[in-house]
Amino acid sequence: AFAAKLDTIFEGGRYWHGNEPCHQISYLYDYVGQPWKTQQRVRQIMNDEYGLAADGLAGNDDAGQMSAWYVFSTIGFYPVCPGIPYYALGSPCFDQLAIHGSNG
Repeated sequence: AFAAKLDTIFEGGRYWHGNEPCHQISYLYDYVGQPWKTQQRVRQIMNDEYGLAADGLAGNDDAGQMSAWYVFSTIGFYPVCPGIPYYALGSPCFDQLAIHGSNG
């Protein structure tokens, strides 16, 4: 039932990526056993809401949140609940990726 409700948000045109509190919504399919829908929605958002032109962001990049969503999503995971060390998996855009932390 929850996945069906998520579907209505996207299919009914009620998802607006420019509203940062909505950024986790595409990743919620992971929590109901439908990760392919997370992958589909995340790629759709990356393709539709980001670009190289002056209007390349769907909303105001408050404190870098719009950009952070994109970077996390291209890597293939997202911190749905900030402050908790769990990440929802998405659809990585790279064959290989290395993240080097300050502690080596």
